[in-house]
Amino acid sequence: MSATEQKKTAPKSVEDVTIQDNFLFGTLLRDPDICREILQRILGIPIGHIDYPTSEKTIETGYYNKGIRLDILTDLPDQSICCVEMQIRKVRVDRISILPKRTRYYHSAIDTSVLEKGSDYPDLPACILIFICVFDEFELGLHRYTFRNTCAERDTLLLDDGAETIILNTKGTADDISPELRSFLDFVDGKPATKDDPFLFQLEERIRQIKNDQKWRHDFMIMSADYMDARREGREEGREEGREEGRVLQSIDIYREEMHLDDEQIKQKIMDKFSLDESEAKQYMKPAKTA
Repeated sequence: MSATEQKKTAPKSVEDVTIQDNFLFGTLLRDPDICREILQRILGIPIGHIDYPTSEKTIETGYYNKGIRLDILTDLPDQSICCVEMQIRKVRVDRISILPKRTRYYHSAIDTSVLEKGSDYPDLPACILIFICVFDEFELGLHRYTFRNTCAERDTLLLDDGAETIILNTKGTADDISPELRSFLDFVDGKPATKDDPFLFQLEERIRQIKNDQKWRHDFMIMSADYMDARREGREEGREEGREEGRVLQSIDIYREEMHLDDEQIKQKIMDKFSLDESEAKQYMKPAKTA
């Protein structure tokens, strides 16, 4: 492994951790006072009590046996569910951002989790998803993008299904949010706390306390090492998959160019040689045909 690769796979130092780190952010949200203040700034409503702030609660769903982890899952005074997650990377697949589909999946997973506890769908509580992004997902300069289901023919007609998604942008330039929320987003974005907002100094002090806690430091380093191990394993699996794909495509070329087999014969050959099913073999045949 090169020095560059070693640096990329080295666990993050505790001293380098900021509020953008999911593990630290989740720990902050375990503090009811901090959690309440952050939610009040985002939602713009007073919150007298939070029933259960929890760090990175896992929701298991029946969908592909895949669970989701949220930085906080909590009940608000009006019985609605509020979920918060920090996003530091704009992930794209085939040049399309995955965040919109991710919000859809999260809403579905949370609803399924509630229904599995014995509730009927008319009893589903309102659910607010909040993503705090250190990038502008829609590149319109807004600090806040709020989405609810509306009628395409009458945009003032709400479906009123209780689902709401708020995507916050720390890089916003518009004058579209309260000074308190903007101050918090600036802090998340890495700007220093100012004397105009005492809450930010409270956050800084709490972050110092957390990072000086030996048990938290130990848990963080284990979590960080496990994460890096998973990334290394994923990269190695990706390399092996790439090598396997290369071998399959090379075999197709040999069967076609040197042995002059037709496509049906080639398909059967690679199915036997590489233990592929018919649909997998067809997928390999497509790029070879267009090459």
